[in-house]
Amino acid sequence: MGTAKKCLIIGVDSQIGSYLNHYLKRTGYQLFGTTRRTSNLKKSIKLIYLDLSKDFFHNSNENFDVAIVCAGITDVDFCEKHVSMSELINVENTIKSIEYLLYKKTQVIFLSSNSVFDGSRSFYKHTDQTQPVNEYGRLKVVVENYFQDFNFFVLRLTKVLTEDLVFIKKWSNSLRKDEKIIAFNNHFISPITLEQVGEAIYHLISLNLKQRSNLGKIFQLGSNLELSYFNFANDYFKQNIKALSLIHGVKDLNVAKNKYNSLQTHLPKLI
Repeated sequence: MGTAKKCLIIGVDSQIGSYLNHYLKRTGYQLFGTTRRTSNLKKSIKLIYLDLSKDFFHNSNENFDVAIVCAGITDVDFCEKHVSMSELINVENTIKSIEYLLYKKTQVIFLSSNSVFDGSRSFYKHTDQTQPVNEYGRLKVVVENYFQDFNFFVLRLTKVLTEDLVFIKKWSNSLRKDEKIIAFNNHFISPITLEQVGEAIYHLISLNLKQRSNLGKIFQLGSNLELSYFNFANDYFKQNIKALSLIHGVKDLNVAKNKYNSLQTHLPKLI
């Protein structure tokens, strides 16, 4: 049997990164990860210190077959308020890290977002012109457009469902306090699961060199459904009679028209 392929997850402490760490181990990959939490470094020799606000990934003693970039600032409001810091982390040091990995012949998967589009309509295709309306989306577009290398793939995702999502935490907190659960009826969500993300990434990193060289670099993963946050809240709490009585649909006054979240899934065909 051959040696297990080595996979690096940049941002292994993130929600997606942590899941991929466990998911890809089960598929036979040897997993390494970067963390900026120094307390975690003692837990495993396969953890590498990296803080993208201070440096980029380089000079590792390991050569990796695959790297998945999960690290970065994902808080949209933070990106708007702290542009320089967001550019340093999400663009400058992310690009330098990817450049180093590509130089080392590593296949790189960069996780992007539906925020590269303005959300004025549903189910954007991977070939549609990007048009971000916030700083977070703009920074994603910069990295997407920077590389032209058959070892560089972009995977755009819609909202990935986890219990740590800010709006779900807010809803749960309102429920505990017997307060109204505020959910927008003009802002939409097209949710996907961590398992779907894992399956899509495993498929992408399983492609051989010849297959990769004949593909484009932009891929997308989204749900085939899209619903308002109000309808999603009713579905999410469908087993909780108390929660259902507290759900209150309102308009998001920051959105002039309906704000959509969906992407048309585009992945290589299984071979």
